[in-house]
Amino acid sequence: MSIPFKLHAGETLDPHSTNLYDAILLNTNRIGHGFQIVHHPALLEHVITNKICLEVCPISNQLLGYVRDVRNHPVRTFISLGVPVVICSDDPALFRYSSLCYDYIMLMLAFELKIGELKQLLLNSIEYAIYGEEGTVKDDLLKWFESSWINWCN
Repeated sequence: MSIPFKLHAGETLDPHSTNLYDAILLNTNRIGHGFQIVHHPALLEHVITNKICLEVCPISNQLLGYVRDVRNHPVRTFISLGVPVVICSDDPALFRYSSLCYDYIMLMLAFELKIGELKQLLLNSIEYAIYGEEGTVKDDLLKWFESSWINWCN
C-alpha cells in the first residue's frame, strides 16, 4: 500500500534547494507551492507527465517576499505548460482574509487569464481535492460545477 504524500516543497528563494527532488522521489501527488520548480526543467516535466498538482499561493508568495510583483510569479508558466495547478491561500488567518477570491482576482488581473484558463483552475480544485472515501462526492461536485459554470457564463 502506498501513502499518498502531499508535500510542501520549493517555497524558497534558493533555486538550488533540493526538497523538490525529495518530494518527487517520495512519489508525492501534490506539492505545496513548488515555487522553484520552474528552475528544474526535468522535475517540471515529471510533474506535467505524472499530473502532480502544484498548490500555488500567489498572494502569500508576494507577501512573504518570494516575488515583489505577482506578475513575476511562475504560475503563468505553470498554467501555460499544462501543470495541474490549484490556487490556495496558504495562511489566511495570518494575512487576515478568508476567501480565495482575492487570489483568483489577483491572478486574473496580473495575467489576464482567459476564461478557459480560469475554468481549468477551478476544475483542478475539484479534480485534485483530497476526498475521504472515493465515491460520488467528486462526481457530484463536477456536475454542480458544470451547471453553475453554465449559469455564470449565461
